Amino acid sequence: MMKTSVTRKIDELGRIVIPSDFREALGVKAGEKMEVYVDGETLCCKKLKIKNSNTQDIESLVERLRNRSLYKDKATLEVMDLCMEAATVITDLLARTEAAEASLEKMKEDGDKINEKN
Repeated sequence: MMKTSVTRKIDELGRIVIPSDFREALGVKAGEKMEVYVDGETLCCKKLKIKNSNTQDIESLVERLRNRSLYKDKATLEVMDLCMEAATVITDLLARTEAAEASLEKMKEDGDKINEKN
């Protein structure tokens, strides 16, 4: 069974090592970006779900908003998290729509070729 809590020292550069079993449980690999934020007195670390370049702008906007004191209250952070999730879903839907349109176009082309032969 995986531990759910460990104690770690912060090094001179402010880094903390995330235990390998935690990384494996989250599916986080070396080099991947993590979202890090403060919620009250808790430091939170969350795997980013955003992979598409269309939502990179949203990610950077959220990061800028998090760094401004006006937007640091918990309710606003929760709304921003919901917006990020919505952006991820929208991006996925756009990708699926583009794939479906490409497939439909291919089927039309194939149908046209068959009709030309007949």
